[in-house]
Amino acid sequence: MKALAKKCWRGSLAEILSNQELFQTFVTDLKNGGIAAIPTDTLYGFAVDGESEAGVEAVYKMKGREEKKPLILFLHHQKQLATLGISCSSPVENLLKRFWPGALTAVFPRPPQNLRAFAHDSLGLRIPNYPDLLKLLERYPGYLLTTSANRSGQPPIGDPGQLERDFSSRIAWLFDGGIIPLSEPSTVADMTKWPPVILRQGKIRI
Repeated sequence: MKALAKKCWRGSLAEILSNQELFQTFVTDLKNGGIAAIPTDTLYGFAVDGESEAGVEAVYKMKGREEKKPLILFLHHQKQLATLGISCSSPVENLLKRFWPGALTAVFPRPPQNLRAFAHDSLGLRIPNYPDLLKLLERYPGYLLTTSANRSGQPPIGDPGQLERDFSSRIAWLFDGGIIPLSEPSTVADMTKWPPVILRQGKIRI
């Protein structure tokens, strides 16, 4: 565990999962608008609480995203779709079972409940194929909205050391998963139509 700055902690996902006091501090920070950098199965991402308007505003400001592209919601299990109030057809459900966990972002209409900080009409959801992250998502009391860990228009960052250098004064938590080789991002598909419409071709070929 390494302290970066006054409000920034660096360590592994395993560390926070094994320390209840530390985990609760993490939850409180994100509920109050903090930003975490997390490793995933595709690249590093920034995560904020789905109910924290301050967190969403802060991550957009940090990235410089003038267009305010929608953030992606991470789930730990497909059953959470129903919890969010999202229904899908049998073909879509089977498709998600085939590719989740994995690099497929499924776009649905914005759920009618939860996610007070999310202002867009549609929402992309993904279950990342990263075991410790899934454990964190399962324990977290709420939802995490995510985006790639970089400044808008710049390449994604796969080196936690670079994340430390570039963002340690702006993020509250840096979960170090080692260097993640840069690869294709997740495939983004509109699931309101069948067959799904590919909005961004990435690692998954449907």
